[in-house]
Amino acid sequence: MYIRIDMKGSGQLNQVPVAELSMEHVYIRPRTPQLNGKVERSHRTDREEFSRLLTYRNAVNLGKKLAAWEGFYNFDRPHGT
Repeated sequence: MYIRIDMKGSGQLNQVPVAELSMEHVYIRPRTPQLNGKVERSHRTDREEFSRLLTYRNAVNLGKKLAAWEGFYNFDRPHGT
C-alpha cells in the first residue's frame, strides 16, 4: 500500500504514521495532477457536489454533513464507469 503525493504536499504527511501502517510514499512530479487522476477527480466531485452546496453552522455540524456525504457517495450515489 502506498500514499501518492507530489513533493509540495509532503509536509502534510508528518501527521500520518505511514511507516507504522506498512505504507510507503510514492512521489509524483510537481504540477502533474494527471498522474494522480483518481484523487484529482475525487476532489473535483467533492467540490462540485458537496462543497458548492454546503451551508453549515459550526465544525460539529460540518462533521455530521461530511459523514452523511461520505455515506451517500460510497454507498448510494450512482458512479459512472
